[in-house]
Amino acid sequence: MVFRSHDRNWPEGIDTFEKRYPKLKLFRKYKAFRLARWADKVLVVIPAEANRKAPVGIRPLIDVYMVFYAEAVQVKEGKK
Repeated sequence: MVFRSHDRNWPEGIDTFEKRYPKLKLFRKYKAFRLARWADKVLVVIPAEANRKAPVGIRPLIDVYMVFYAEAVQVKEGKK
């Protein structure tokens, strides 16, 4: 998990802040899941399998883990 949470191991189109910042709106299209929450942060996984149709450059080849401020992440309720 630690290896996959470093941006140098993320898809080529988002592996640096300079590449990632202009594409922030695309992050809303990722299928992601909240794994944990502590203090004011959340750990999110972006599974490669669930995002195999994401645009080239941001499509993960392996699961990607990201930490965000909790208020920056909107979690939708799953289907029941």
